[in-house]
Amino acid sequence: MPVFHDVIYIEADPGRGWMYHVIGSHGLGWENEAKQRNKIEDSRQFYKKHLKGTVAQADLHRVDEICRSISMPQNLYKAGVEFRRDCRHWVRDALYRMEQQGVFKPNKER
Repeated sequence: MPVFHDVIYIEADPGRGWMYHVIGSHGLGWENEAKQRNKIEDSRQFYKKHLKGTVAQADLHRVDEICRSISMPQNLYKAGVEFRRDCRHWVRDALYRMEQQGVFKPNKER
């Protein structure tokens, strides 16, 4: 069964950009990773891109700082039920924080 992984990919120029994500697992723990990634579509792990919005060139330096401030995924327990948080939740939290700080401008259609 395939496992999908969510990341934030910011394309600075056509075919060249930066990838921000958390790597790891619930058992091993999570860590933040940011790295330059060229031609992400050529990656064996690539499945699909969803354009969520834009980041102004002048704000690119703030993205790494904001991403590093987002807490690592932690499982939540409510009424004895475990809710497993993972990379998808981290991406959602990071985009929300970037939007709140005026760095990320979401598309009108969500």
